[in-house]
Amino acid sequence: MGFKTNQLTVYPGIVDNSVSLMPLFHPQVTIEGDLYFGISGETIEENYNRLPDSFKHRLSPEYAESYFIYRLTLK
Repeated sequence: MGFKTNQLTVYPGIVDNSVSLMPLFHPQVTIEGDLYFGISGETIEENYNRLPDSFKHRLSPEYAESYFIYRLTLK
């Protein structure tokens, strides 16, 4: 099976709609169908008011000094 058009669609990022609702841009690493996105605790702090309560309750008190890695598995 191959491509049938000469068109390319580029998506600027995806949204983690299952846990944090954070936008994720450009995976830092891809390994065998898994995309890994990094996001700093500072970015989470900047978006804190937009985060769902279920995600906020998972954060440790020092989350702003942390770095988070999201893994997206392509099936």
